[in-house]
Amino acid sequence: MKPSEAKEVLLKVSLIWIAQPTDGARAMEWAETLAQVEFDDAIAGVREMRDSGRAWPPTPGEVYRAALAIERERSEDKRRRTRALPEPPPSPEEREMVSKMLSELREKMGKPTMAARAVDEEARRAELKAQCEVLSRK
Repeated sequence: MKPSEAKEVLLKVSLIWIAQPTDGARAMEWAETLAQVEFDDAIAGVREMRDSGRAWPPTPGEVYRAALAIERERSEDKRRRTRALPEPPPSPEEREMVSKMLSELREKMGKPTMAARAVDEEARRAELKAQCEVLSRK
């Protein structure tokens, strides 16, 4: 922030809190303290303090910390809104490895036997029969 902008922040503070001194030495202190933050963030910090109903004027350090918090919140919000880059497609080696793993898994599981199929079919018939009985009672 430019020194003239820091003086504008001090002027804003002195307009809200009339007890805030605005002599040259204090204006230089405000300019030095707020040099590392953005003007808009500092003004927003002063507004937050005003809106909270604060009775006494803030120090330049308090405005500095409020401006940093606002800047941090804005950058975190921007980072949250930024979409992650899509993952690259798998390489041919990775595809081959996955295909091999699936083939081995299928071999270990084996094919379902006729008896297992018959048990599954019988369970399905029993379930359908129970559903028909429930429906016929209604």
